[in-house]
Amino acid sequence: MPDDAFGESNWLDVTIQTSETFVPSKVMDSTDTRELGIKLTKMFFGPAET
Repeated sequence: MPDDAFGESNWLDVTIQTSETFVPSKVMDSTDTRELGIKLTKMFFGPAET
């Protein structure tokens, strides 16, 4: 994606959505009853390599 596609702003909004969720206590040996949908362990934004 060319750098000018982002305009003049120093900010970039990123939206992450998931199509599936799960409750850990229903699928594994866990007491966690939260409904979870994504696990993001690392994200990096930087200049594109040329």
